[in-house]
This record gives sequence, structure tokens and C-alpha cells, in this order.
Amino acid sequence: MIKRTGKHTKQFILVATGIVVLILFALNSAIVPTVKTWKNVKHLREQSETLVSAPTQIAHISQQVEQANGVIGKTSSNIGQEEIVEAISSYIKKKKNIELCSIPPSHIIQNKDYITSTYTIELQGKFHELVKFLYAFEKERTLGKFSAASFFIKTDHRTQKKYLRLRIYIETFREKTVQS
Repeated sequence: MIKRTGKHTKQFILVATGIVVLILFALNSAIVPTVKTWKNVKHLREQSETLVSAPTQIAHISQQVEQANGVIGKTSSNIGQEEIVEAISSYIKKKKNIELCSIPPSHIIQNKDYITSTYTIELQGKFHELVKFLYAFEKERTLGKFSAASFFIKTDHRTQKKYLRLRIYIETFREKTVQS
């Protein structure tokens, strides 16, 4: 048997420490960067798969935007209460049997990206003429989306006469800008 002396023990400790340092150096300089590179390659492959499917995703999103525009109606951002009153007045001038009763101020809702303005319009007249008006403005005009229409009877308490009225709700949507 070999006896270990103090000199051999010091050499053994130095060699063992050197081996440990060499292993740590190898880990730090070779294995850790290899693992990081492998993770980056995996991430890049996922991104490339996403990029390959991007045209179909863009087409799908474009189709959804077109459907949404069809539902809410493409309206110009400069449509306001004045334009609505002007359009209704020009129609009413042609039809003598309809009377514009009221247009209260619009109700405005602001969310993150869009501003929604809701205009309430009350008209009075004969049923047939009011339905024609509703059809003309819903199909031929681009004032906004007709969100609701309701007929109701209003009684003039002074004369005890009953009048048929039409209440229309028109919504306009516009993108929020820095100035809005």
C-alpha cells in the first residue's frame, strides 16, 4: 500500500479542484450555450410555423372585418346630427305626410378604439308613409346603422287626437383619433 503523505494529499486536492474547475468551465462554455441555442431553435421553428400560416390567418381576419363592417355598416366618420337632420329634411320636403317631431342630442359611448354615437329620431305620419321612409333610409342612405325602430301612438291631450309616431335609433361608429 501506498502511504499518503502531506505532499500527495495536496497534489490530490489540487488535481481534484482542477478537474472540477475544468468541468465547470466546459459546462459554462459548451453545454449551457448549446442548450440555449437548442431553445432558440425551437422558438424560431414555432415562429416560422406561425409565419407560414400567417397568410391564411390574415385572410380569416380580413373576412371577419368585412362581416363586421356588413353588420355595423360602413359609415363616414364625419356623419353627425346635422347631416342626419339635413337628409331627413330633404326626404320630408318631398313627402308631405311625414312630420319630424324631435331629435334629442346624441348619446355617445367611448370605448378603447371606437366612438359610438346613437341618434334618436321621432317622426309622425301615416303608417304607410313611415314604413316607406324607414325602408328608404335603411336601404338607400348611408347615415349609419339603424339599430332599432318602433311605432307608438302619441295622444295630444289638448285635442284628444291620437297620432302614429316612429322612433328610430341610428348608430354611427368611428375610430377614436388623437383629437377625439
